[in-house]
Amino acid sequence: MTLKEVLLSNSIVLMDFQSDDCPPCKLIRKELEKVREELGEDLGIFLVDQKEQEAVFKAFEVRSLPHLKLFKDGRPVWAYTGLIASEEIIDEINKFI
Repeated sequence: MTLKEVLLSNSIVLMDFQSDDCPPCKLIRKELEKVREELGEDLGIFLVDQKEQEAVFKAFEVRSLPHLKLFKDGRPVWAYTGLIASEEIIDEINKFI
């Protein structure tokens, strides 16, 4: 999935802004695996790596990691910075499904 596909998507997409140098980012990846297991194909997850996609970080004004941003129909509808449990992420996503 590309950034353009996220912004043009008619479905729910979760952007995961992260960095390999960020220990909390590694922890949130485990939570996102649980989210993917629970929601399956109902959710797209788009990984944004700080080193490889710095322009995307700047465009969305992401200053702290980990940072999640949920999109529905190409528009941001929810964002969260910091560690969060998979159950809480699923609860937020379910509000928009």
